[in-house]
Amino acid sequence: MNKIPAFLFVLSFVLLLVMLPSSSTSAISSFTKYSINPVLLTGPSMWDSARVYLPDVIYSNGVFRMLFTGFNTRFQIGLATSSGAIEWEKDGSNPKITKLVGLNKDTHDQAILIDGGLEVVYYVASDSVGSTNFTIYRAINIGGSYVDNPSTPVF
Repeated sequence: MNKIPAFLFVLSFVLLLVMLPSSSTSAISSFTKYSINPVLLTGPSMWDSARVYLPDVIYSNGVFRMLFTGFNTRFQIGLATSSGAIEWEKDGSNPKITKLVGLNKDTHDQAILIDGGLEVVYYVASDSVGSTNFTIYRAINIGGSYVDNPSTPVF
């Protein structure tokens, strides 16, 4: 009996591919690379002088807010803001989420979202570079500071 639903699924998928206009499969090719890439550079602070990556952006109250992972000898999370999502300014008090005081863990792989009007960040903490011992934490932006509770991980 399971073969009939599977067959119908495959048939509907094939029909959908045949009926799609050819231009819909090339949507990605319509993007134009920004000529002044990269939009966020390493440094000038030491904490992110080797690498910046993993950007996650939200638009809130007329401002684009990007959390990103910076690296020098440890992974930490910083904030940059922009009015137009092209020219970014790093926050002077970076890093915003750092080494989980008391636990001495790297912080990285962040996801930022708005939940009930609050800016909430989920992020990963790990023991050190190359670690496979990951824990997920949650922080809330309160007055420009990301407040979390390292003693109660999410996952």
